Amino acid sequence: MSMKLRVLLSVVPVVLLAVPATAFAFSEAIGRGEIEPEVSAAGVDLSGLGRDDALEAMRAYESDLRATTVRFMVKGTPFSLSPATVALDIDEEKIVDQAIEVRREDGLVTRFSSWVTSSREYEPVDIPVELNIDDARLDDVFDAWESGAIAVPPFEGNIIVGDGRIVPEYPRPGEGIDRSMARELAAAAILVFEESVVPLPTKFVEPELTAAQLNAWVEEAGAYVGGPVTLTGTDPDVEITFSRDNLFSALRTELKTSSPASFKVWLDPAAIHPLLEPIRDMIEQAPRDAEVIVDEEEKNVTVIPSRNAVVLDDSLVMAAVTEAALDGTGTGPLPYAQGEGPDVSTEDIAAWGPLSLVSSFTTKHSCCEDRVHNIQLFAETIDGAMVLPGEEFSLNAHVGQRTSEKGYRSAGTLVRGELVNTVGGGVSQFATTFYNTVFYGCYEDVGHKPHTYYFSRYPEVNEATINWPSLDLKFRNDSIAPIWIKTNFTGTTITVEFYGNNGGRACERRLGSRYAFTTPRDEFKADPLINPGVEEEDRKGRGGWTNTVTRVMTFSDGTVEEQLWTWKYSAQSRLILVHPCMLDEADECPIQVLGVTGSSFGAAKGVLETAGFSVSQGSLIETTIESDDGTVESQSIGAGEWVAPGTTITLDVYEYVAPPPPTTTTTTTTTTVPPPPE
Repeated sequence: MSMKLRVLLSVVPVVLLAVPATAFAFSEAIGRGEIEPEVSAAGVDLSGLGRDDALEAMRAYESDLRATTVRFMVKGTPFSLSPATVALDIDEEKIVDQAIEVRREDGLVTRFSSWVTSSREYEPVDIPVELNIDDARLDDVFDAWESGAIAVPPFEGNIIVGDGRIVPEYPRPGEGIDRSMARELAAAAILVFEESVVPLPTKFVEPELTAAQLNAWVEEAGAYVGGPVTLTGTDPDVEITFSRDNLFSALRTELKTSSPASFKVWLDPAAIHPLLEPIRDMIEQAPRDAEVIVDEEEKNVTVIPSRNAVVLDDSLVMAAVTEAALDGTGTGPLPYAQGEGPDVSTEDIAAWGPLSLVSSFTTKHSCCEDRVHNIQLFAETIDGAMVLPGEEFSLNAHVGQRTSEKGYRSAGTLVRGELVNTVGGGVSQFATTFYNTVFYGCYEDVGHKPHTYYFSRYPEVNEATINWPSLDLKFRNDSIAPIWIKTNFTGTTITVEFYGNNGGRACERRLGSRYAFTTPRDEFKADPLINPGVEEEDRKGRGGWTNTVTRVMTFSDGTVEEQLWTWKYSAQSRLILVHPCMLDEADECPIQVLGVTGSSFGAAKGVLETAGFSVSQGSLIETTIESDDGTVESQSIGAGEWVAPGTTITLDVYEYVAPPPPTTTTTTTTTTVPPPPE
């Protein structure tokens, strides 16, 4: 029995202790990671709130403080204060941080013991709130209240500027609000939302300033307006004078009541703004980008430096006026301020490294053809283009469609192996020139296509053709600097130049040996002007082959990279012109008319019918030549002409008609005898 009793007695305290421990654990779980129970700040309950909610509660409290009007009394005169006018502020972050730390430094056992001994409730904790108030603004309020409630307030003095005179008003003592006590009373009244009127104490106050100090500031003010001031500017050359009246209108004085009290004397820049307007347009300039100028004759690049915007700043000008006035010279430089910077600065261009002629290529052509006109017009459109680093450049995209409205003419273009006239034809020569400039400039080839057939005027494989809209030439500027493209031409040459900085790369061309030769075939083309059975060579054929060009690129560090381009030139067929009937068996070839003039009709008829013609007799043509009787005088289709088989040829035939007999002619002679003389 005794042993069992001891066991039971040992268990009971544990059970009794478990009940409050469970309640404490529950209380701890509720508050874990939040503010402890019974914690407030300036009476605002923060118990159990998380950080964000606690901050929101304190911000609401601050808002209430700022919106509450507090009433005061100075020498029997009532005044009211809105805390917002003195920039009232509390540090919500600091308050909430303090609230979160309440009791957190105690251990779990200590907190449990405190909780149990406090009748299972925490001891309330209220965190004091400190107000932040702008003392200068509060002093301004007190100054106004002193002027409104006190008959003889202290006076720190004043400087009167007007009518070309500077007049001092000297300091004097008087009764004033006890500032240190008034600040404490005002803060306490704001914190407790005081509804009653709070009396503010006053005391006899000596001014901080002395008459001697005020005289010194009056003398300083006089120095600002001692005489006219002239400022001179250069680039552009400008001169402006500020008269004494101008300076007086700009002179400002202000009493600074913050301890120690003082006077501020200055010239107001706003007062001279109208005086600067007449010269503002002469001086102010927009920002200027740094510019790269390419000299095609000297083959070099010049950089025109950038410039920030030039601004006429009133404050800088007034500072110069002040300096000139105070040093007694009355003269000084007119300052120009720097405004907005350029889009492209001199430093930006310097980062590209040295700029120079990177590559150039020239091809030749005959003079004065329509295709040459097109090449030159195309070149003028490309001239001056700039390709930024990383940018892709397309000839078609830059120039657009070649049209007669743009001035392009009809000229030969190779279309599916045939040379046909199209508007803008011939510009593939520019494409070849341009491509080689890309090649020797060591820039990235994005896409190009050589001609189907080889033209000896172009470098083998190193050439390109172009047509609108799909057959294009593109390259990418894979250097750190822009590329400036320049073009120039003569009557028989076209040249493309690239200026920039390709990083010191150098490229050379290695042409391989031709292989995989192909022979031309004969191609027949119908031409109705060609007689049947006759072949006329219109174009000589030429063979085709395949070849490879290697671009050997040497980098500035000496490393070498090889790039290969392989192209197959097609064999160009020999073109033979023949009559259409020689190509199409369905067409019956014409036959050539034989000449039968002078033959007897019968013989002529036989010959023509044998040849495949029909014959009819036409007119009988009379003749007195008996041997011509019955012969063909003419035929309706002349000899040598080609006509369809079965064509009827009409023959006119001579018919003999005997000539009439000769007639006898009698001749009578009449003689006239003149009369005798009288």
